[in-house]
Amino acid sequence: MKAVHAFSIALLLGLAAALGAVAGTRTLTVSHAQAARVQPATVSIATRKVSLDRWEHRLQRALHRKLPKLPKLVHFARVAVPARPQISPAPVVVSQPAAAPAQRTIYVRAKAAPSSAHRHEHDHERSDGGNHDD
Repeated sequence: MKAVHAFSIALLLGLAAALGAVAGTRTLTVSHAQAARVQPATVSIATRKVSLDRWEHRLQRALHRKLPKLPKLVHFARVAVPARPQISPAPVVVSQPAAAPAQRTIYVRAKAAPSSAHRHEHDHERSDGGNHDD
């Protein structure tokens, strides 16, 4: 390996190591900054929890409270329904339609696919001598 190639590879590896170190230190500073911001969020969560506990207490109280009585139903007097007059029924003749023939299902099989055997017959090998009138 030539010295120029070895030097360029060493230079690229050193640059990659330096960029990795910079990225690592930036990650640490960002994580420390986020950890510092978490504490006010914890206070916010605590206030929300207190508020939710109050709502839960109100809902539990409302659940155990006795429901108001429903109003009494109004009862109406019964109405007498007159009896239907008896009419002598005429004989009913219902003609039954002829029973439809049962439906049949006919299965038709698809034609067999042409064989995939490769034929060596080409246009110029036909028995007509190869004369075409195209």
